Amino acid sequence: MKAVIFIIDMQNYFLREQPDIFRKKLLPNIANLLSAARIGDLEVIHVITRYSCNKSDWPEAWKEQDSIWCLQGSGDEQIIKEVEPLPDEPLIVKTRYSAFYRTPLEDLLRFLQVDTIVLAGYSSDVCVRLTAMDAYNRGYHLIVLSDCVHSAHEKPSSALSYLSRLTNAQVFTCEEF
Repeated sequence: MKAVIFIIDMQNYFLREQPDIFRKKLLPNIANLLSAARIGDLEVIHVITRYSCNKSDWPEAWKEQDSIWCLQGSGDEQIIKEVEPLPDEPLIVKTRYSAFYRTPLEDLLRFLQVDTIVLAGYSSDVCVRLTAMDAYNRGYHLIVLSDCVHSAHEKPSSALSYLSRLTNAQVFTCEEF
């Protein structure tokens, strides 16, 4: 098994949406995960959402709007300081919910010869879920760290259960992993 850890959408915009969840759960647990991964030489890939100001990469349904989340230059798109990538850790910039959509992620995973993806970040009912679905459809084995994800719109346990059922993902805590 060759695993890689995805840290998804740990950005200022989402921190402002759910500050308590981020400060009490996600940030400390993901910071611990990153420390352990770096000590253990486990590859980490950071994934963020970032849209350009000229709307060229906005979803069609949003192009008539005046603004969008994680707009380049707004500060919202910035990674939260406590979980910033190291200079040698890859950063994938996405403009849709899945980290695979129109990004170089698949090429990077093939180059790294990865067969297992460990998922952490926000949110387990949107971007984590859709990235997991695309990974599953590409044949990757999935692990979700329950104390390193949280859902935006669903009960967290329901989001995890649904994701596990759809993708056959294994669910562990960070400590169990």
